[in-house]
Amino acid sequence: MKAFSVNIILSLLLAAQFFVMPAVAQDEEEDRPGRNIFKTNLAGLALRNYNLTYERMLSKKTSFNLGFRTMPSGPVLFKDRILNSIEDAGTPGSVDARNEIESIRMSNFAVTPEIRFYAGKKGYGHGFYFSLFYRYARHEVGNISVDYQNNAGATRTATLTGSLTSNTGGFMLGSQWVIANRVALDWWIIGPHFGAGKGTLSGRNSSPISTDDQNSLRTEIANVLEAVPFVKNVIDVNALGANVSLTGPWAGVRGGLCLGIRL
Repeated sequence: MKAFSVNIILSLLLAAQFFVMPAVAQDEEEDRPGRNIFKTNLAGLALRNYNLTYERMLSKKTSFNLGFRTMPSGPVLFKDRILNSIEDAGTPGSVDARNEIESIRMSNFAVTPEIRFYAGKKGYGHGFYFSLFYRYARHEVGNISVDYQNNAGATRTATLTGSLTSNTGGFMLGSQWVIANRVALDWWIIGPHFGAGKGTLSGRNSSPISTDDQNSLRTEIANVLEAVPFVKNVIDVNALGANVSLTGPWAGVRGGLCLGIRL
């Protein structure tokens, strides 16, 4: 009888373990915070940059991020600061340079996949992190004015438009806080990235130009491109217009403060 009672007790304990263990695992699953965070870079809004980033927790210490950024067509960034520096310099041709800066229009689009490694004990998107990322970006540039002298000594203007693409890789140092288990605050402390870029600029003439005018235009385009360091260029000017191919290194720095929600 005593052995029978012991067997019943053991059977009940095994049954309890069978039913309780899934319940405990379920409770742990429910207690684990959401694995998805959607956020936007607030600091980028001041630079006409609109960003959306999706973060997916892969484990307690790692996550995958995918960021999208776009800047609609508009004037050169920090245009007023550049124009003020031109006025302060007071160099010959500053009026022409000011007009050229005023006329340029720029836009861009970028995609940035990223792997993050969190260092804090809390994990799941909390604390200091180190990340590795790749960025593809496309930049559109329009209304680049290049003045040149024709055979008659008159000033003519050629207008160039084009696009440039870049492929870069880098790392990010940052820290993220999740408030009330829902609101995320992500500080991109610094994220340098390096790589290469290439692009083309082109313009069409309203009417064919002479060989001398072509040489004058080619020289002025080369003078403009001298201001861009480390960039190789191939300038092709003919009677109908100009085409410029650009290749060279590319670099940038990511930074900002993102606000998001965890789901």
